[in-house]
Amino acid sequence: MLSLAATFKNSADKKHRWRMKNADPNRSPEEIKTSLEKLSAINLFEKDGVGLFQDVVSAKFVERTVTPIFDKSKEPSLPDTGTESERSTSQITDSEANSAELLREITVEERIIQSGIIEQRFELPAGIDPNEINEEQTLSLVLAVMPEGGTLEDIYFDEAVDPAKIVMVVKVNTDQ
Repeated sequence: MLSLAATFKNSADKKHRWRMKNADPNRSPEEIKTSLEKLSAINLFEKDGVGLFQDVVSAKFVERTVTPIFDKSKEPSLPDTGTESERSTSQITDSEANSAELLREITVEERIIQSGIIEQRFELPAGIDPNEINEEQTLSLVLAVMPEGGTLEDIYFDEAVDPAKIVMVVKVNTDQ
């Protein structure tokens, strides 16, 4: 699926990202820039007192390709052969080993956005292409860094920094 990913500055001079699915790749860069500038000019959108889409900074086309590997819901289920902790080392898949390796090398930066909402940023270890990690590895990363009882609100790649970082916005239970 092709989408248009744009970055804007908001009225607090912070970056705000916006994505439009199924964008028309036949539009010229000038047409796209003009349309995004119009979105800035109408000054219509606001969140928590901060005006969004104040100044367009950049735009790019992003193409997402999904290649199914397997779907357990379409396969007959196999009998349970014991708990995960009872499996032998030889039964651990390459994917699980790769996920564990990724988790050992991650440093998470965390900041409070507002009461009960935090932003977590982390980069993948050197040599790991974010486009090459599979869903299981991504899920392992998310679950490993998310605070207990947290709810994932948003996740995206911040490609404006080098190396790119994964950014998670998490709602945390403040009653604990």
